[in-house]
Amino acid sequence: MTLHPSPRITRLIGLWLLVVLGLLAVSTLLSVNLFPVVTNDSITYIRYSHSPSNYGFVEFGYRQFGYPLFLAMARFGAELLTIEPLLFTAFLQRFALAIGLTYAILLWRWWSLPIVLFGLTAEILAYTNLILTEGLTLPLVLILGCLTAHLFRLKANGQFDSSTRTGLTLVVAIALVALGLLAIRFPFAVFGICPLLVAVASHNTNLRRVAWAGFAGYLVAAVAIIGLLAFENSREFDQLSPNTRGARSAYWATWTAVFRLEPENASDPDLAEFYDDGDLYVFIGEVDSMNVPYRQQAAIYEDAIEDLLSAAGLGVWQSRAESLAGALSGGRMDDLKGMIAGVAKSDRDSVGAAVLNNAFSREHGAATFADQLNGGELPEAVLIAPRPPRFPLPAAQEFAGVLVPMSLTVLLVGLMNGTTRLWAAGSLAAVVAFAGFVGYIRADNFRFLNTVYVFGIATACAVVAMHMSSRSQTTSDHHAGP
Repeated sequence: MTLHPSPRITRLIGLWLLVVLGLLAVSTLLSVNLFPVVTNDSITYIRYSHSPSNYGFVEFGYRQFGYPLFLAMARFGAELLTIEPLLFTAFLQRFALAIGLTYAILLWRWWSLPIVLFGLTAEILAYTNLILTEGLTLPLVLILGCLTAHLFRLKANGQFDSSTRTGLTLVVAIALVALGLLAIRFPFAVFGICPLLVAVASHNTNLRRVAWAGFAGYLVAAVAIIGLLAFENSREFDQLSPNTRGARSAYWATWTAVFRLEPENASDPDLAEFYDDGDLYVFIGEVDSMNVPYRQQAAIYEDAIEDLLSAAGLGVWQSRAESLAGALSGGRMDDLKGMIAGVAKSDRDSVGAAVLNNAFSREHGAATFADQLNGGELPEAVLIAPRPPRFPLPAAQEFAGVLVPMSLTVLLVGLMNGTTRLWAAGSLAAVVAFAGFVGYIRADNFRFLNTVYVFGIATACAVVAMHMSSRSQTTSDHHAGP
């Protein structure tokens, strides 16, 4: 005789399991103490936010106005609420991540588990503490993926025509978040695929005109932003591009790939002139101090890259192919690994050093930083001791090495299903395009890639959830019969 639990008992067990997992998820979210991490780049962004007219639309060729604008808005909100501005900024970033993870759970239930667990790794949580673009783009791209998947779910369930108001809200939100990501970083233009996919998916529905208007609005604003960035860079660096000064980063990435990923090269006498006793900034400092136009600097870096690759026995395109493979499997580098690890395990004794992790504060002192850059206030922290329990998760980069290839496989399989084909194709195109850009300059650095990883993992969850929902609906229709 086989015993089967009653539906009521099954529901109660499921409810309790959800409650336990939910409490552990909240505990994990709180397990990384909340405080702002102010790095050298953070100093520039904070100054930018105080004096946008002095910096224009883009500073140093690639630091755009989007994140400084967010910092200025956060500071305004903090003043109204009488909260220390940088702590409030970190809170907003962590809160946005919590919203994104909650949205994913509501949309995909158990199928959201991969992106929820990835978002709850100590390293991703620590990134939200950074007063850097990554602290904001990680939660924003998760929210963008959820918004777009939500609209596709309406389409799959035949609810476009009966949910016009919801659809309109989603269309506007998708366009605005995609524009926000573009304003923060030009390479995030790949996420412009979301408004386009929404417009294409709206064919033969009541949302057709609204969706195409949303995409047209996004496109006009995106072209305007890109044009302004390119014009300013042309005027300052004689290069008509929305994103310039990339040669320096390309040299950094190539040097790191040769010597950090292959440590034995450090003792190769043929590479000694490039190694500089393990300090790549010796050469970079020499080039920076030449005070020559950027075109000449770029030519110097490009020649140095070719010479370094040749001395290391690496082909130009071979090294790019290896970097692309790395970008599609979690990234081979992580220049913020040590800092992020320190943030993730920080406590009352170590938080002070983690907060003001920049040369300006070390040289001039915390009080000067507060007076000149933070309205006279020292950065504050919210510390929880003892640290709450957290999910036993692997490090984010290691986790990405498993989840990203799995997600790409799911998206490829999703191309074979009519319900998921469009969403899978667009998401796959965005991830591969970004990875291709990173691979081209050999910069498969986890810091550069984690935003697109979040998007890829989230959209793979959406594709699986949509596929399972369509299968369930087909089975239900089959059993209903004529």
